[in-house]
Amino acid sequence: MAARPETDPKPQLLIGSSLYSVSNATFSNDGHWLAYFSAETGQQEVYVQPFPLTQAKYRISTGGGLDPVWSPDGKQLFYTKGPAIGPRQIFAVDIQTQPTFTVGKTTPLPIEGIISTGPRGYDITPDGKFIVMLPSAAAQSGKASAQQFDVTLNWFEELKQRVPSK
Repeated sequence: MAARPETDPKPQLLIGSSLYSVSNATFSNDGHWLAYFSAETGQQEVYVQPFPLTQAKYRISTGGGLDPVWSPDGKQLFYTKGPAIGPRQIFAVDIQTQPTFTVGKTTPLPIEGIISTGPRGYDITPDGKFIVMLPSAAAQSGKASAQQFDVTLNWFEELKQRVPSK
């Protein structure tokens, strides 16, 4: 659903149908592209459409795809693939939007075990350097080997306090 606050009294349906579901739509950072997943082929797949919408539509995933996320620079689209309930893997697809929309190479990332229930279980940091994720339910319950990530903020300041320079 979308609305222009200054002109539209009620939100209007952007994409979707009574015949199939459309979920987790997300705009590219420049606002010119809309990525989402849909079951219009009978299987959940990731698609991209220009915004404002035209008749153009580009299928991004093959063999299933969920939860698209744009890279901050808009040159890649990430999505997950896996069972409806259970751990999923993340894939990255190279995207070119100029002069025409082109779907490039799809690369499976060496990250597995993304949580698969509820809203999207991962995101990309604004600088594009990290993928932040929720572990799968098995990892959370201790039934799978969970990895621990420690993040140190302002580490340089702490280093200066511990090792004073002369």
